[in-house]
Amino acid sequence: MPTFDLTLPTDETICVYHATLSEGWAGKYFNGKRIGFNGELTKHNYNRAIPELQAKLVQEIEQAGIIFDAVVCPPSGGNDIEPYRQAVLERWPVRDLTGNFTRQGRKRAVRPDTTVEDMIAEFVYTPDGKEAEIRSLLVIDESVASGKTIAAVLHHLREHGMLEDAAVAAASCVKMG
Repeated sequence: MPTFDLTLPTDETICVYHATLSEGWAGKYFNGKRIGFNGELTKHNYNRAIPELQAKLVQEIEQAGIIFDAVVCPPSGGNDIEPYRQAVLERWPVRDLTGNFTRQGRKRAVRPDTTVEDMIAEFVYTPDGKEAEIRSLLVIDESVASGKTIAAVLHHLREHGMLEDAAVAAASCVKMG
């Protein structure tokens, strides 16, 4: 089962479920986005692979038997996470906090000089007053590398009442690095 334990910059360790590794078309596509270059062939082949990657990610989560009562996708400059968010929500119609987050700048977690504090400042969260009801959370992101983005999302949710001991896992299209 494609999983790995990720220690966030805050020293919390979470399990990350992923559909593929960075050597495939998804990795090439997301690495290309990070450096500002994607050829048409890479983009085309990644787009063709999305349905298979969606199914694989849902299968990995399902086989793991994890239970979650809420999902959230970190705010992003693109819309690459949407197919994976939709696939998860079609299978598990749980509370979706994605719309409560927005982004106010252009900081990129992938940069080595970007800190968790930078990402916390980058994200704006509008609480709904029910954060204390979250017992288990699945963070869905298109790719996971350092954990800075996940740590920033957790900071905002906990600041508004999500319990420290709420179970947290992540799901990602591709494991980077």
